[in-house]
Amino acid sequence: SALDYLIKVNGYSFLEAMGKLNEQAAAMPPIFMPTAEKPQAKTLLLPERSHTHDRVIAYLTGRGIDREILDYCIQTGRLYESLPHHNAVFLGFDAQGKTRFGCQRGTGKARFHGDLNGKRFSFSLTGKSESLHLFEAPIDALSYATLCKMKGVDWRHQNLLSLAGVYRPSQKGTPQLPLALEHFLKEHPQVKMVILHLDNDLPGKQAAQAILSVLPENVQGENRSPPFGKDVNDTLCHRLGVRPPAGGEWLGALNRPIARKGLSVRSKHRGWSPTERKTSGETPETPKGGTCAKEKFSCASAVVGTRIREILGEGQPHRP
Repeated sequence: SALDYLIKVNGYSFLEAMGKLNEQAAAMPPIFMPTAEKPQAKTLLLPERSHTHDRVIAYLTGRGIDREILDYCIQTGRLYESLPHHNAVFLGFDAQGKTRFGCQRGTGKARFHGDLNGKRFSFSLTGKSESLHLFEAPIDALSYATLCKMKGVDWRHQNLLSLAGVYRPSQKGTPQLPLALEHFLKEHPQVKMVILHLDNDLPGKQAAQAILSVLPENVQGENRSPPFGKDVNDTLCHRLGVRPPAGGEWLGALNRPIARKGLSVRSKHRGWSPTERKTSGETPETPKGGTCAKEKFSCASAVVGTRIREILGEGQPHRP
C-alpha cells in the first residue's frame, strides 16, 4: 500500500506518512461522473385525421376488400383516413390498447408506402384461433379476411398479422424472427401454427424460408404462397373478377354524385369460381337472390356490389 511504501522505503514515521497521504488526497481534483440519461420513450406521431373515410373506403373496396371488414377496422381504431393527403393509415396497439404502430398507404396517383414507428406492434386482427396467418401488408391481411368471409369462414375468429413490409433476413449469422411475429407469439401463447402468405417474389420466398427455419419448437409452420398473382390482394381481385384501381383513376369517379352516394351502400360480396359454378348449377349472371345485367356488367357486379363498379367507372347498372 502507499502507507507501507512511505514508511518502509522513504523512512517516514507513521504520522508523517499519514500526513503526506492526506496532503496528496486534498490536492486531487474531484472527479464528476456523468449522470446516465434515461432513454426517452419514442412518441408516435400520427397524421391528422380526416372527418370522413370516403377515399380510403373507395380505394380499399375497389381492391375487393369487404365493406363490413373495413367498417370493423374503422370502428376499432385500426384504420382511418389522413389529412391532407387522404392516405390509408393502419394502426397497431399494445396489450393496454395504446397505439404503438402506424403505417400509411397512398390512395392517390402516387404509389406511397410509409411506416410511422413500432413494427413490434404491427397491424393485426386477433381472434381465438390456434393458428396465425402472416402477411407482408395490412391490405393482404384484409384481403384474406374477405376471402374467409366469401368461403363462409368466420374471419373474426382468425389471427391475422401484417409484417408491415417484406422481412429481410440477415445475411450474417442465424436468421431472427420478425419483431412483430416474435411479439405476437409471446402475447398469444395459444398459437401453435403459423401459416405464411408472403408475396410471390424472390424476397417473399426467401423470407418465408427464413421464418420457417427459426420458429419456436412448439409452433409449427406452413408456407401458403398466394395461388394467383403477386400477393393475396391479387388473388382476391382475380377471384372477384375486378381490376384494382391504378394511377388514381378512381379519384375522378369520387366527384360524380352517383359515386358519392355509392360510398354509403354496403357491398354484398359473393365469391364465384369455375368449380362453384359447376357444382351449384348457377352462373355469375344469375346468383342466388337476384339478377344483374349481362351487357357492360361483369360477374364482379354480383360479387363486390353495384356501387363499387360505379365508383370504378367500369359499367352502369341495369335499370329496369
